[in-house]
Amino acid sequence: MNIHEYQAKALLKKYGAPVSRGIAVFNPAEAEKAAGELGGPLWVVKSQIHAGGRGKGKFKEAAAGEKGGVRLAKSVDEVKTFAEQMLGNTLVTIQTGPVGKQVNRLYIEEGSDIAKEFYLSLLVDRETSHVAFVVSTEGGMDIEEVAHSTPEKIITFSVDPASGIQGFHGRKVAAALGLTGDLAKQAGKVTDALYKAFVDTDMAMLEINPLIVTKDNRLVVLDAKVSFDSNALFRHPDLVELRDETEEDAKEIEASKYDLAYIALDGTIGCMVNGAGLAMATLDIIKLYGESPANFLDVGGGATEEVLPLLTEGLDVTFARDDDVHILSVQGPKALEILQPGTPLDIAGIPYFGHAPTTLYGIAVSLARGGYSGERGYEVFVKAKDAVEVWDKILEAGKPYGIMPVSWDCLDFGRVEAALLFFPFDMPHQDTTPWEVLMDWTVDLSKPDFRGKAALIARKGTERTHQAGLEVLHSAAITPGAKILKDGQEVGTVNSTVFSQHLMKSLALVSLLPTLTALGTAVTVVDDGKIYEANVVRTPFYDPLRLRT
Repeated sequence: MNIHEYQAKALLKKYGAPVSRGIAVFNPAEAEKAAGELGGPLWVVKSQIHAGGRGKGKFKEAAAGEKGGVRLAKSVDEVKTFAEQMLGNTLVTIQTGPVGKQVNRLYIEEGSDIAKEFYLSLLVDRETSHVAFVVSTEGGMDIEEVAHSTPEKIITFSVDPASGIQGFHGRKVAAALGLTGDLAKQAGKVTDALYKAFVDTDMAMLEINPLIVTKDNRLVVLDAKVSFDSNALFRHPDLVELRDETEEDAKEIEASKYDLAYIALDGTIGCMVNGAGLAMATLDIIKLYGESPANFLDVGGGATEEVLPLLTEGLDVTFARDDDVHILSVQGPKALEILQPGTPLDIAGIPYFGHAPTTLYGIAVSLARGGYSGERGYEVFVKAKDAVEVWDKILEAGKPYGIMPVSWDCLDFGRVEAALLFFPFDMPHQDTTPWEVLMDWTVDLSKPDFRGKAALIARKGTERTHQAGLEVLHSAAITPGAKILKDGQEVGTVNSTVFSQHLMKSLALVSLLPTLTALGTAVTVVDDGKIYEANVVRTPFYDPLRLRT
């Protein structure tokens, strides 16, 4: 959830952050009164919309004048005139898109005598799960442009949540901004105040741009942008009251009532997708083919039986309830020994990817043979009402074998060690062929004509890359998507990775030029600006003869 600048400053002021005096207004008369209370001699009239780039923005309506969404006034009358021009008109900025946003409120702020401008923000670093500070001497500018043109001018560091904010963090900020003496002490207080506000209110992002030094040597928060973690708003009913629904799309507001992740876009193709990752991929594919999506919608867990009819109201759509089925997966070389005593079915006879109805511990189930972990495995399809009982009995039966519940990540580690491919992560091309991923065994070209046969025959022998395994000289897993080089030239891409606890090696499933997939071929991997040596090795990495399946 986003809030307006004036609301953000009021919140930060409660935590001791130095902010300029200002008053929010909703009509020209209030603007005139606010200017009189602030006293001048300079005032800044700021449009309050949920978008950046207000100062460089332009109003659609001619009556609003040529100036942007942030204007400097030199008299009370000029403040009132600007308010008359700006309120009710549509401001277009780099972040609003061509539609723009209507200005319904203004923030009248006392003018500041600026000596220097800095950039300071806090956000959640997803890699470390810590709050990170981003600091730059290039304040008042588009930070994305700074990152692109002069990345060396951006300093980042994170705060360990175990110890929290400490004095040295403030000194880091001061050093990054070149502040000394009393200004360095002020920087420490600002750092402390911003961090406490961020954590206490469950912010997702806090951006101060600019943080200024005045000519009388005061550090002041001149502009503030705040976003809160919507998942934590139940803890902050006072913050929910700050929500301005006029700044949000009506469809997004409606979707939020049903806990659906919906974002309105400008295109013409509607999307309803189960899973955020798949939804993003769907949007990418639409753009790839020259069209534009009308929305992002991840129905995910919010797509309940009650919600789905509401999503398709007015459309010719019928919903039918499916059986409520849970899937329990038992993976490992002892899976057969654990499950067999509990069922009359000879499950050793189930072929790979086979499926058979039976009972397990006297409960109706369907058993399927699979091995996503690369080891012998079975999936138990069971009705929801019986799932917990079957789960408990499997754990009890597996105690002598050391059975334990594990997460999806654990299965994925086993998958990579076993060199099992995962769509779409290990298929880098949208039109990947079976020969490029060494799965030609899945296609029998001697069969009579079938859909796609001619296209496959035409592509055979024209492989752009081949699937291969790399052993990387690194103490951690490489980032998927990292580039692979040979003699300085890009020759492939890293797809799936793991640091194997079995082999104590960094392993990667990759796509390489076909001429470079011979065992022992040396390449380099570039990950986050660092270069690592690597060699092509045999796959599967672990249990290459698949004796554990």
